[in-house]
Amino acid sequence: MRRLFLAIAFVTILVFAGCSKGNQISPVSPSGMPTPSTSETYAPSSSAPSIAPSGPAITPFGEATEAGVFSPGQIDASRIEQVVKVRGKISFINQDPGGLAIILTGGGGQVMVRVENRVLEKMTDAEKAQYTVGKTITAEGMLVRAPGGELTVVLGIIPAAVPQGPQIAAADVLTGPVKISNNPAGYRGWPWPRIFIHQGKLAVTYWGIVEGKESFWVTEQDGNVWSRPKEIPNGLPVIGGKGSYIVSSLEYTEEKGHAGVRINVLDDAFKVTKNITVDTAPADHDVDKNTKSLGVVDGKGHLHLIWERNSQKATDIYYSKFDGARLSAPALISNNPETGSTNPSIAIDSNDIVYVFWGEFSSGMYGGDVDIFYSFLKDGAWSQPVNLSQSNDWMEFMTVPWYQYANGSKVNVFYMATKGSEAGPTTHVVLQGGEVISTKKINFGFGDIALVSEEDRIHAVFGGMGPVSPGDKFTLKGEVYYNYFDGQDWYAGAGVKILPRDFYDNAETLKLDLSSIGPDKQAKVILENGNTDLLREIHPYAVFKDGVVHAVFEYNQHGTYDAYYVAFKKKSQ
Repeated sequence: MRRLFLAIAFVTILVFAGCSKGNQISPVSPSGMPTPSTSETYAPSSSAPSIAPSGPAITPFGEATEAGVFSPGQIDASRIEQVVKVRGKISFINQDPGGLAIILTGGGGQVMVRVENRVLEKMTDAEKAQYTVGKTITAEGMLVRAPGGELTVVLGIIPAAVPQGPQIAAADVLTGPVKISNNPAGYRGWPWPRIFIHQGKLAVTYWGIVEGKESFWVTEQDGNVWSRPKEIPNGLPVIGGKGSYIVSSLEYTEEKGHAGVRINVLDDAFKVTKNITVDTAPADHDVDKNTKSLGVVDGKGHLHLIWERNSQKATDIYYSKFDGARLSAPALISNNPETGSTNPSIAIDSNDIVYVFWGEFSSGMYGGDVDIFYSFLKDGAWSQPVNLSQSNDWMEFMTVPWYQYANGSKVNVFYMATKGSEAGPTTHVVLQGGEVISTKKINFGFGDIALVSEEDRIHAVFGGMGPVSPGDKFTLKGEVYYNYFDGQDWYAGAGVKILPRDFYDNAETLKLDLSSIGPDKQAKVILENGNTDLLREIHPYAVFKDGVVHAVFEYNQHGTYDAYYVAFKKKSQ
């Protein structure tokens, strides 16, 4: 399922989210069409009016007769942060998780129009029906500028009595982007970097070539200097303040894929001190033929491990704990042998309550619908699995631990519904002591994102492939964004781009291969040299240390993939 979901996500392009606090952007759009965002350059002044959720301001059908109505060609940057009325013909419309993105043309030009879900919900059916390609409408709203430079009218009633605009995330970049790997020109491996706090220092792992050898490497930051890379076993690094491990499959064959689970225990210098076989069973009932093992380290340095293995007809989820000396017997968590459980995720709170999440199918492995289930380990006993999502859609999900603060410990869970190739809104669930304490829709996609917590707040670093220009939706480059959850709401829009312009300009320009788009396909791109490659994610990963977000990601500069590091702080507003 994970591979299928990523194939769906890869074909999609950046989508827009509007300027209302609490609405959020997905880094991808289900249709693969470009839609604007207000987040990069729009930072309303203290006197700017805000857009209230009380309903749209749209004139009836027919020609506008009142003064002050502009054609799209008359809209220019001099009217940014002003309320405008614009009348034009709809040449493009796209529905995304946050609402509608529209292009109006007329008067020798075009302008973007954004209609958010909160505004759509207050419209009559007749008002919604006018949003059809070919129809002429008049729209009223605040004019803002999207990251790509597009002027965009965001619909809504503009009350003069409310002076404050929506909260938009902003960041001060302190360092970077700095190239961590140094791969040879033309390298197209998958760096897939990760960053950790190890013995008080930042440590980054990545796949790449060092002195002619392609392998898995780790480097540590000492001041502003990164150490000489050390080779480590290939696998998933699980590094904590008091324990470091590499989790991997036991063996690989063409027939069975990745079978079994192994733990490599590392010392403080990242040398292997022992390796432990956890399981030998395959997981080839899963389409990926992969045990998908994951781990998390608790405050004592103990490793909590989950993985998939074959059941009678599908796969189930198992758990084991390594306390530095003893490995506990594998415990069956999902117990769904007939229809299948897959794509596990794990989190642990500050009270060392372990949560395991997974997707569960309704009619055979990868058959029917799938829901998100969870179980938690408390006082030595696992709870009965609980259906968290209660949905009839395909799902992809992830979790992030929420550490101890004054009210206790919480775990945040995010999952996104999809139907076919259409992505729905993301659901943000907060658990405490095993119980659900809040659930909200946030209209924010989680296909390629890293989340780190700061007490009751979340810093989000996410990547997306977007069009280089509004007029060419199939020519793409990668972007990295930052957004922020203040403990109550996500900040509006896509947040802020954190890649400097010269860095972005050096990225290889990719052309979407339209023949690779479709069900059960993995989207591909045409490279500058004419070859094809998979359309990749940027794979951000982040930690929070000393008031600073430290993030790593992979990026294609001049046709070469490398791992990069950037450090930034949330800008006070």
